[in-house]
Amino acid sequence: MPEKFIISFDTNVLRHTFEKKTILHVFRFGKEFDEILASAKEKVVLGDIKIIIPEIVLLELIEQKVVSYDKHKEKFLNELKNCILCFLTKFQILMLI
Repeated sequence: MPEKFIISFDTNVLRHTFEKKTILHVFRFGKEFDEILASAKEKVVLGDIKIIIPEIVLLELIEQKVVSYDKHKEKFLNELKNCILCFLTKFQILMLI
């Protein structure tokens, strides 16, 4: 009788980063997931392997992306405002509000 395996993933294994930075324009799982999935496909002849990802893990990954996006957006807007103010000051342009 073939053995049966269940592989369950948590957020830390599934989080996808590049050089320890969050990638905002892509939603995919981390390299560990790809490696385990490839290994599981190779061993499928040895038994039944089920891969599960709890809903709470997916929701947490989405929340982390949203929070990271908001932080990056805030930083970008601040840098943009500083650039504009620097430009206006350099050329002695008055900003009318």
